[in-house]
Amino acid sequence: MIVTIGFWLAVAILIGIGLATHESTVQLLTTSSRVDRARQVTENLHRIRFALQDAEQHTRELITTDDMTHQKKRLLAAAQVNGAFNRLRKSATDWPAQGQDLAALEILAGDRLRLLDEVVQLRNTQDRATAIQFLDIDRNRALVSQIDDSIYKLLESERQALILRDDELKAKAYFSIELFALGCFVSLGILSGVFLYLNTQITARRAAETELAKEKLLLEKHVDERTAELSATNVQLVAEAENRRHTEKALQVLSGQLLQLQDQERRHIARELHDVTAQNLSAITLNLARVETFLAGTDQRATQVITDSVQLAEECLREIRTLAYVLHPPMLDEYGLPRALEWYLEGFRKRSDIKVELTVAPDVGRLPADTETALFRIVQESLTNIRRHSGSQTASINLMRATGVVTLLIQDSGHGFREPLAAGQPPAQINLGVGVTGMHERLRQLGGELQIESSPTGTTVRAVVPTTGEKL
Repeated sequence: MIVTIGFWLAVAILIGIGLATHESTVQLLTTSSRVDRARQVTENLHRIRFALQDAEQHTRELITTDDMTHQKKRLLAAAQVNGAFNRLRKSATDWPAQGQDLAALEILAGDRLRLLDEVVQLRNTQDRATAIQFLDIDRNRALVSQIDDSIYKLLESERQALILRDDELKAKAYFSIELFALGCFVSLGILSGVFLYLNTQITARRAAETELAKEKLLLEKHVDERTAELSATNVQLVAEAENRRHTEKALQVLSGQLLQLQDQERRHIARELHDVTAQNLSAITLNLARVETFLAGTDQRATQVITDSVQLAEECLREIRTLAYVLHPPMLDEYGLPRALEWYLEGFRKRSDIKVELTVAPDVGRLPADTETALFRIVQESLTNIRRHSGSQTASINLMRATGVVTLLIQDSGHGFREPLAAGQPPAQINLGVGVTGMHERLRQLGGELQIESSPTGTTVRAVVPTTGEKL
């Protein structure tokens, strides 16, 4: 606190010294400007005097010699007189008394110039001797004397003013020097006191720093010991994290293999159901139809039983074929994803009474087999969830293809999940059931992404898969 007060006090004194020095400098510049003005006034006054003399001299020469060159020089001298008075009026704006004397001088000079004009006119109308005699009359001499007195008076007043200004400047300069010296001594005293106080504080601080250095050594030793313990723990955690990464990677590989085995097993079961069980049921249906033909008209009860059996067999055959197509539709391998989706949605609409609209971009075409299978399974799982859980009566499926990616968009207008899902929230971090986890795993195996947005007004499932083999 003491240091701050002393510092700002010294600064205030130095600022005061600076202001006083500035004021002295301003006064010096003002005086210098006034000296220049006085010099200009003096020069212009002498110029007026000499120009008036030149005008009279050229007037005499004009009368005696009839040389018109002197007329031009006379007019030029008169113009110089007017120009000098214009400059004097600008210089005398800050001194009203001088302005009055200057106005009186200008009137006298104007009278003398008019007198010279009259002499020239007289020379033109009368003889030369009369003009010269008129030039030497007492009136002209009186004007010359009055002009000289006015010029002398102006020069003397300017000299007296300069003396007063010089005395004033000296007084202010001496005062500024005294003030500067006093401020320097006071500032030096304050700064000396501040220096002594700071020296005392620095000595105390050095003692405290020595003590802190000892404490720092002890703290650094403790920190080094603790750091060694943490380093050992960190090495152990890194090893555990590495083991966990390997385990997760192995689980991901195993999960991918399980999905592949699941698809292969579905394909195998679907083929067995279609090629073996469905064929056998077809044969049974044909045999029962033949038995029905053989018993026609013999035993009505047996015929009815056979008829019912044929219907049951045909129903079983349809169910098995549907199950085989659901497990793995042969159209997916033969005609691609768009045709397989059309066929699947046709049956889904009949089974669920849900209106599903399918939109496929014209440039989708054929995709890699793994990609088509994954997207078909995602459609199956999503529609199953819509039928079982959402309560929606409508759904839409959009299949689009852009540069390097294919996008599947599935939307419904149901009541959504129990907890709303924000856009971009990873499905793997939320407990959404085995089906959604399987969808996410399928896309992860292909380097794609699964995004689910859910709200009370509906759910949107977005699946994006690269077609170039690179991960998103």
